[in-house]
Amino acid sequence: MQSFANWLTRLFVLVCAILATSQTSWGLPSEVSYQGQLKSDGALYNGTANMKFVILDGSTSLWSNDGSSVDGSQPTNAVAVPVDAGVFTVRLGVPPMIPLTPAVFEGSSNPVLRVWASDGGVFEQLSPDQPLSSVPFAFQSTSGAGIPPGSVMPYMGTAAPEGWLLCDGSEVSRTMYPQLYAVIGTASGSGNGSSTFNLPDLRGRFLRGWDHGAGVDPDAGARTAAKPGGNVGDNIGSLQVDEFKQHDHSNGNFNRILQYTGNNTAVGHDEGYQEPDIINAAPMTRPGGAETRPKNLYVNYIIKY
Repeated sequence: MQSFANWLTRLFVLVCAILATSQTSWGLPSEVSYQGQLKSDGALYNGTANMKFVILDGSTSLWSNDGSSVDGSQPTNAVAVPVDAGVFTVRLGVPPMIPLTPAVFEGSSNPVLRVWASDGGVFEQLSPDQPLSSVPFAFQSTSGAGIPPGSVMPYMGTAAPEGWLLCDGSEVSRTMYPQLYAVIGTASGSGNGSSTFNLPDLRGRFLRGWDHGAGVDPDAGARTAAKPGGNVGDNIGSLQVDEFKQHDHSNGNFNRILQYTGNNTAVGHDEGYQEPDIINAAPMTRPGGAETRPKNLYVNYIIKY
């Protein structure tokens, strides 16, 4: 069995600031791309190495590939990593590893990465630990740190990024998203009435500023709930259906609509070219489409949690 006692401890590239985000509608965690070099007895190693990873701050384990590390200890399970001419690249936080989220770095000041390696035998710890000083800042930038929960923004992606959810009316957990629930509560729907709440459903809809008693929205009091249990009236989250403003089509003396009764007809009196041709009248057509709308472009609306 090959000895790994002399594996190089110098890991020559640590890609801390490049974060690749895998996303679903729930916004899967980000990942850190980590690259290094391995030698055994002075020669570049080729093959598959079993490796273990822990991110720690001081003596506290912030994250490990299987979640089993305590106080910087070696994780129980390993990850198989291909090594070609001494070079390996691994994406920390992707399966089979546990997620690596921005929350890992909350409150940390000097996070470092600790690595163990083996060719199938005893695991040996590489040293020194590698500093990750730029990772928390990159994660915060990616996750939208500093943006208050409940913020809504247009987004051109098809799935929400880390730290955000799609405004699709979904029912989500009150305990999983406590900060968002503290802000919007059941404004967009009460979910199951106890453990869940609804996200705002902005699919196919335009946004309107809260009237808040200003009187700009004359029908504020008639607004309805977007989902069962949601806000109504002049409150955030209430819904208003489309409608034309009341108007008329007066045009001098020509401001009446004729009714069809069969009585009081002008048959036999249509004798001059200046008289209206009632005999050959036709019904008015219905121009337009299925809704009244301005020119628009599709986006996804997302909400910060």
